Amino acid sequence: VVVNYSPCYARARLPIKPGPRGAEYTFFDEISDRFFTRSIEEVKNQGLFVELPPYSAHLLDLEF
Repeated sequence: VVVNYSPCYARARLPIKPGPRGAEYTFFDEISDRFFTRSIEEVKNQGLFVELPPYSAHLLDLEF
């Protein structure tokens, strides 16, 4: 769960523990009903990048 409680856009890189092997992570946002695919190397080295408009949220599931 990622929530932006501020009246401004917010950006962050979130640390994610290593998960399944492969080349990519696929996340599903239960709120927007959208999929996001990210490189495992990027997420492992830099964290998961998220950007949210004011007063919004992501509810992310890691798809296997």
